[in-house]
Formats: sequence, C-alpha cells, structure tokens
Amino acid sequence: MAKKISEFRTELMSIAILWVLWFHTQMEFDNDLLLLLKNLGYGGVDIFFLVSGLGLYKSLKKMKMW
Repeated sequence: MAKKISEFRTELMSIAILWVLWFHTQMEFDNDLLLLLKNLGYGGVDIFFLVSGLGLYKSLKKMKMW
C-alpha cells in the first residue's frame, strides 16, 4: 500500500492543494455533494501533511537513520 501511495505522491499533493484553494473561493453550488466537499476543504491539508510525512519517512529510511 505504501508503495502505491508513494508512486502517486505528487498527484495526491496536487489534488490536496487544489482542494484547499477551492475551499477558499467564493463559489456557491446548488449540488449538496459539491457543497459538502467544498466545506470539508480542510481535509486537503490533512492529506497534504500525510503524504508529505510519508515522503519524509521514506527519505529518512533510505538514510538508515532508523
């Protein structure tokens, strides 16, 4: 599983950044699902930090610090 996440790390971080940017826009939606996703934009920050942390962990593991 970790290999699959690290394989698409850049794409996941890009989606997370776009989600946070979308959260800060003034766009309004009639669709309840889109409105819910927009209002949960802070989830993009969580995803970004998670994927960044996995990248740091893999980098440190290669250096054999742990």
